[in-house]
Amino acid sequence: MAKQTQSQTNATDARAVGDGAPQRTTRKQIPQARRGSVTRPVKKTPWTLIISGAMMVVAVAVVVGVVLVNRSSSDQIESPPTPLAPPALGAVAPDFSAKASDGSTITKADIAGKPTMLVFFASWCPHCQAEAPKLKALAEANPDLKLVFLGVGYNDTQKGIWDFQSQFSLPVPTYDDGGKAASVYGITSYPTLVSVDKGGIIRDRDTGEVSQDRLNALLAKARGQ
Repeated sequence: MAKQTQSQTNATDARAVGDGAPQRTTRKQIPQARRGSVTRPVKKTPWTLIISGAMMVVAVAVVVGVVLVNRSSSDQIESPPTPLAPPALGAVAPDFSAKASDGSTITKADIAGKPTMLVFFASWCPHCQAEAPKLKALAEANPDLKLVFLGVGYNDTQKGIWDFQSQFSLPVPTYDDGGKAASVYGITSYPTLVSVDKGGIIRDRDTGEVSQDRLNALLAKARGQ
């Protein structure tokens, strides 16, 4: 009876554990994938590269567009003055002062004593463009005529006004004053031609693309004929 069997000893040990004896815990190995996130490199496909390139092109285009718009806005002539009532035929021609691309200016004093035709134009105006070659031929055939091209400034740029000369190979400069001369001469349509005689008096006036005969008549009035 004093000798316990192996099975009895095991049973006693089991009861001892169940009665509050400290237990040994076993730490489980956590798989590497569960210990933290794993960052994998993003694989760039051909479509990824194409989309990235396209986005860069769009960004550059937007920047260039903004620059061009700002530059265009800075060159744009501010709204010209409101046209006044046009001077009557026989009235003294109003004074003016306008500047060419080379920095030179022209005033009424520069046309004194000369038969003059003032040409009020806009660089974008199709009728002004169509009439430019006729006026060029008129000036070349009549060296005594003072031909003065004055930009009206409406919806125009200074560069556009100045480039009108080279665009049509005019023998005289084109001038800009922000539309001030066009205002005092009452210009509301273009081209408008104003004949001024040697004494500085307005003798004739016409608007729109005119015929060669009408150009000759305007020249004759500027000569006092």
